[in-house]
Amino acid sequence: FHMLLDYKDVRKATADHRTFSSEPQVLRPMLPRKAIPALEMDPPRHRAWRAIFNAAVTPETPAAMEPFVRADVRRHLARIAPSSSCDIVAELCEPVPAETICHLVGVEEDRVPAIREAALAMFAAQGDPEEFAERQADFGAVTVSEVHARRERRRDDFLSSLADMTIEGRALDDEDYVV
Repeated sequence: FHMLLDYKDVRKATADHRTFSSEPQVLRPMLPRKAIPALEMDPPRHRAWRAIFNAAVTPETPAAMEPFVRADVRRHLARIAPSSSCDIVAELCEPVPAETICHLVGVEEDRVPAIREAALAMFAAQGDPEEFAERQADFGAVTVSEVHARRERRRDDFLSSLADMTIEGRALDDEDYVV
């Protein structure tokens, strides 16, 4: 293992996938699962999968997301304001990024809590391969249902574009949406 702490070293390592490979997995212990697209792939596969994520986050994204983020922060602050104390990480810093990602891809507001809970449960189970597989399946079911809903009822959002996306010469399948 290598620990790179400054920008110059990190930048150099990211450009040298032969020495600092992301395959087969970046997490330990290694789990019986498919590679996480882009994160656990080296070139040339990395480029194609990374392009999917790049399509979701463009130079216009921060301005488009600002009203959603401000509304989420205000809602959380209003909820915790009457208390004399709070855990700022658990009650603001953790939920807002997850909510922002949901807004970014087009998840409807009422679906955000279930998706966030499924994701948190999956990440919390990473040290236990059996538990992780169960939680990943739960998260996958929620994710796949969102993509399937877009196939049935198109919207102007990123999930609708994912429903029709191809990569490596094939259409994305349900397993591709899960990891």
